Amino acid sequence: MDFRHFTAGKDDDGRRLDRIARKFLDGSALSSVYKFLRKGLIKVNGKKRSAEFKVSENDDIEIADFLVSNAGKSGDEEDGGEREGTTLDERMVLKRTKDILLLNKPYDVCVQPSRNSKSESLSEIVEADFLSRKSARGGDSLSFRTGPLHRLDRKTTGLIAFSQSLAGAKTFTSLMAAHRIKKTYIGIMEGRLEREETWRDRIEKEDSEQENGNGFHKVKVEDEENGCGKISVTKAAPLFFGKIGDAEATVVKFEIETGRTHQIRSQSKTHAHPLLGDTAYGSNRRTNLGRDFFLHAYRIEFDEVDRDEVERIGLQLAMTAPLHDDFKAALAKLGMEKSVENLIN
Repeated sequence: MDFRHFTAGKDDDGRRLDRIARKFLDGSALSSVYKFLRKGLIKVNGKKRSAEFKVSENDDIEIADFLVSNAGKSGDEEDGGEREGTTLDERMVLKRTKDILLLNKPYDVCVQPSRNSKSESLSEIVEADFLSRKSARGGDSLSFRTGPLHRLDRKTTGLIAFSQSLAGAKTFTSLMAAHRIKKTYIGIMEGRLEREETWRDRIEKEDSEQENGNGFHKVKVEDEENGCGKISVTKAAPLFFGKIGDAEATVVKFEIETGRTHQIRSQSKTHAHPLLGDTAYGSNRRTNLGRDFFLHAYRIEFDEVDRDEVERIGLQLAMTAPLHDDFKAALAKLGMEKSVENLIN
C-alpha cells in the first residue's frame, strides 16, 4: 500500500493526531478517521497510534494515498453548480508576513462561503493561495488553516486580516478580544451629522429576518438599559458635508469599540442617519453610484504597549487601506476636493 508522508511543523506540536489527520480528509466523518487509525491507514513514524496521540514537531505522519486522493470529493457542491474559481489579486494585498495577511477587500465580495454565491469567497481564495505558498516553501504546520480574524459585510470594503500562522492568529485575536485594536471606518451618511456623537446600544440578530430570500440576516438595535443584545459602542464624527443630487449627505469617520454584525449600519439607522443607499437599514434613496452604500474599513491601530507583540507578527502599530476608486468618485460627487485621508489623519 502506498502512503503519503507529511512532516509535522512547530504549530502541530502537542496537537491530537485525529485533529491533524482530519485536515487531510475533508470529506470524512470523525468516526471514519478513528476507523482509519485502527486499521493502520494513518501512522506516526511508521507506527499505529490512537486518535488522542499527541504529535511532536518533525514527526512523520503517514496517510494511505487513496484516503488523501479521495478526500473531499463527495458533498462539495450542495447546490448543484460549481463555483467560479478566482486567484488572489495581489493588488488587494496591503501586507503579507509569515503570520498575518492584510487585504483591502473589494465591494460585493463575501468573506465567508455563501451557498447563494457562485463566486468564491475571500476565505476560499486566501486558503488556496495559502496552500500553494505552503507547498512551495514547506511550512510550520500540517493542521493549521488560514482564516479571517474579523468580519466585514459583503458590501463593506477595506482592511481585513487573515491568519497565516497559529502565532499570528493567537496574537491578533487576543488583542482584539481585549479591545486593544482600534478600528476606524469611513462612510457616507444621509443628512447632516452636525457634531460628533457616541452611540451605546445593544445589538441582537433578528434570525427570522431575510432580505429577498437570500439568507441575509438583519440585526435590531435595542436600548442599552432595557435591551437583551450585546453592548455596541460607535463614535461617529462628521468630516465633510455635501450633496448627491438633491440629497444632503455627510462623510463620517466611525470608530468602533466593539465589532457586532452590521454595527455601524444598524446604529446609523437607529440614530436617524442611515448610510446613504442602505435600504436594508433605513435609507429611502439609491445611490446610483455603483454601490448600494459606501462603508470602508480604513484603519486599524494597536496600542503602544503592545508594540513588541505586534512587531513580532510583522505589523506596524497603524495599518491603513486606501479608498477604492468608486468610493473616491462618490466623494467627488459630493464636492469633496480634499483627500479624505487628510481629514482623518
